[in-house]
Amino acid sequence: MIYMEEPKSPRENIKAFIEGSISEAEFLSRRTDDLDRNSYDYPELEILNQNRELFGEFLLKCTLEGRNQFLLNSQIIGMPLNSLYKKYWIHKDKIRFLKGQFINETNGKEKVEIRTIRTTQMISNELYANLAIFTKVPVSWLQKRDPELYWTVEHFNYLSDASFTPEEFKDYLIITEKNALEDRKKHRRPNNIWLYDIRGIILKISEFHNIYLRVAIYESGGFILEVFSEKIDFFDYEKLKPILSPFNPIETGYVDTVIKNRKNPVIICKSRSKNVIIPQGLKKY
Repeated sequence: MIYMEEPKSPRENIKAFIEGSISEAEFLSRRTDDLDRNSYDYPELEILNQNRELFGEFLLKCTLEGRNQFLLNSQIIGMPLNSLYKKYWIHKDKIRFLKGQFINETNGKEKVEIRTIRTTQMISNELYANLAIFTKVPVSWLQKRDPELYWTVEHFNYLSDASFTPEEFKDYLIITEKNALEDRKKHRRPNNIWLYDIRGIILKISEFHNIYLRVAIYESGGFILEVFSEKIDFFDYEKLKPILSPFNPIETGYVDTVIKNRKNPVIICKSRSKNVIIPQGLKKY
């Protein structure tokens, strides 16, 4: 008689993976088809997204390519990958490259005589910086098998057009939320609450003071600001209040990150939202 192993719950899978009793290949193979495509969502990612410290522990157990497969996932980013490719002109081969899904660079026109040597030059610093902001991890977590274990915003310097004055920032929020509400694109999962835009912002409060932000604007209106600044100054909220006043009601709190003991302040601006948007894992002050 053959005894089949009983399927584990998502929480048991997470525990087993961190403890090493499930390999990365086994974990991934359970959710891929014969062409190595994800065949359905990871229920584990829903749990890990609510506990970012646990997510950090989980990700550090992965190979670099495996970590990128989990991070560069619509469940984590909050946007369908096809939207990511089209909105920001990111070629899907670059995402496949980061996930370790090899690309036929000759497109079948030429045959490699010995072997293909992969390089990382195809991934620009600006793309790495944006993906780190999209996935809410330090940039080295997308680049290195053994990443730095501290919070940093150095990669914001590689972003194009990231510096905003308070007035420019308010205009960006007004215009982008309006565009989101007027957008009529349909998704294969229309009941999901998807993001319309994700952007890293360096808010220039003064010559000597910047606030580093991740802004996520929803298709249904409303947005979330997550403060990424290395040093958290709670007086920054007083600086943000007049900018955000057109987007009431406002709710505040904080979320854990993949870096142990690092907490990021969060400001939820419900504005014209049709849905109440509460980030997973939000804690009240």
